[in-house]
Formats: sequence, C-alpha cells, structure tokens
Amino acid sequence: MVANASLLKRHFELPSSQWATMIGAATFFWVIAIATAIGLIDSTLIDIGKLATFEEKLLAFLAGCLILGVVCSGGGAYLWNRASTLLPLPLAGQLTTFETVFVLVLVLWIEQRPLSTRKQQALS
Repeated sequence: MVANASLLKRHFELPSSQWATMIGAATFFWVIAIATAIGLIDSTLIDIGKLATFEEKLLAFLAGCLILGVVCSGGGAYLWNRASTLLPLPLAGQLTTFETVFVLVLVLWIEQRPLSTRKQQALS
C-alpha cells in the first residue's frame, strides 16, 4: 500500500485507472502461467476435459469470475489507487488496517456469528 501510494505520487502522469488495469493484466498473466505450469507438472490436478464442455454450471462460474474480476478487483484497485494519491501516506497506511477490521466485522455480521464463542460459553 505504501509503495503503491509512493509510486503513484511520484508518477502523477500515470492515472489510477491505467495503473489498476496494468496490475490486473499482470495478475491475469501470472494466473495463466502458474496454472499452465501446474498442469504440465501434474496433469491430474487440472482436468481440462471439464473445460471442453460448456455446461450451464461452468458458464455461470465463468460469468461470476468475470464479474468478480472486473467489478470487484478492477473497481476496487482503481478506488484504492485513487485514494492512495489523494490521502496523506500515514492515513493511507491506516486505511489498510481499518479495511481488514471492517471486513471482519461485516462478515461476522452477515453470518450472524459472535466475535468470540468463549464469551457465550462464559455467559451460559
């Protein structure tokens, strides 16, 4: 996060959207390269036969991956890079911590799980 913010502030001519796109393209390249390497090393781990038939479940999975990749990852990277350029560096570093805490609270709230099960056991 800090290195990303420093890079974007040093190279102000590089738009946040272009930087997010470059990171996404590089990540996609590495995913394909690693998956290919794993398939070559041990062909039993990846079943290419499942990808040869486009069933409804596979198409739904691929559509979900595409939506998550473009909207969540791409949009999130753009917004993160934009915030990195607008915020002071110490505040941008704190954003990383608060993001983790807020996501944890959100997941616990959605799943309706308590933060600690020991607390419930002590109350029982």
